Amino acid sequence: MTRVLKILLCLILVCTLQTTMVRFIAINGISPDLIVCWLVVMSETYGTFGGFCSGAVASMLYDANVGYIMAVNLVVGTAIGYFSTLLVPYFRRVFRKSRIASWLAMMLATLMGCLIKDIVNIGYLFLIGSTLLDLENIPVTLLRLAVSSLYSVMMILPLGLIRRRIFPDEKKNLKKPD
Repeated sequence: MTRVLKILLCLILVCTLQTTMVRFIAINGISPDLIVCWLVVMSETYGTFGGFCSGAVASMLYDANVGYIMAVNLVVGTAIGYFSTLLVPYFRRVFRKSRIASWLAMMLATLMGCLIKDIVNIGYLFLIGSTLLDLENIPVTLLRLAVSSLYSVMMILPLGLIRRRIFPDEKKNLKKPD
């Protein structure tokens, strides 16, 4: 029970940081997506069900806090939480000879998650005909998307180290499914 409370408190903290404090570390208006980073870290720690539930709860908290489109972020956040549990072990096998295989795997899963989330949001804005999307500057929009995703990848290291402090032996205590 305490593990669930820790996860919920961390999700609330990450969503609060995403909506309030990220603007202070933004570079030229480009900020990292801490929610996707945290989902990848939690999915790597707690597996498929933990990633799925964390993605759903984090997306709902973020949407409730920002007032954004609930359905799009809920589906994308849940999918990122679920599929990152499949991507991280795959990338870990790819980099198995490296001493930092786990970190590289989480970074690539974060990169893919951020790119997918941003592409889905841009596609949704295009479909509803939003004025927020500047169709005349598509290359600039795609470049900002790529830089934002790379910035999010850089946030994996501090969030992973924070996860190790808050949940020190959680990975060792979890049972592997048969």
